[in-house]
Amino acid sequence: MNHVESALATLLDQHGWRVTTEPADRPEFSVLAENAVAVLFAASVRADDVSVDVGRLAGLVSSSVMLTGGPKAWEAVLVLLAFGMRDELREAAARAERDLTYCRKVVIDAAVVESSEDPPREIERELAFLFPLAIRAEEQGMGPLNYLQVHLESRGHPPALIHALVEDFESEADHALLRIENFLSETDG
Repeated sequence: MNHVESALATLLDQHGWRVTTEPADRPEFSVLAENAVAVLFAASVRADDVSVDVGRLAGLVSSSVMLTGGPKAWEAVLVLLAFGMRDELREAAARAERDLTYCRKVVIDAAVVESSEDPPREIERELAFLFPLAIRAEEQGMGPLNYLQVHLESRGHPPALIHALVEDFESEADHALLRIENFLSETDG
């Protein structure tokens, strides 16, 4: 198992997934993991081969899921750890991710993970949709917008952008409440 696969397995384990590395019954995959709502299959591939490997591996994911009578296709995730990613291959990777045939697909640039000071956190950014937001003790009782701000900032999003989005949301919410109050006052009288 390579460094990137190990980081993925560590991350999934930290989030409470049941993780199997180098499964003997599915040698095409380096990591298999499942939790109550999804199953994840991961494989290391050459970035040059993503277009070819994605169809083959997605088919294997589909047949594995169908054999077990387990999750539906939208609950299965194929993670391709792409080694040797270059700019000209990024569009093919994006096309692979947009194709939801058999399962959801995520292509991760392995070099970015390898060069990261914290490889599991780098992978977590790509797979954030799989992990529920954990509430820390100091966040208990925090309003939902403050909670959202804290988590978006912790994931590295620009604070100015987050602040602008929250302000826009609050402004729209205030307008909606005013419209509701006006409607209620008109219907009461």
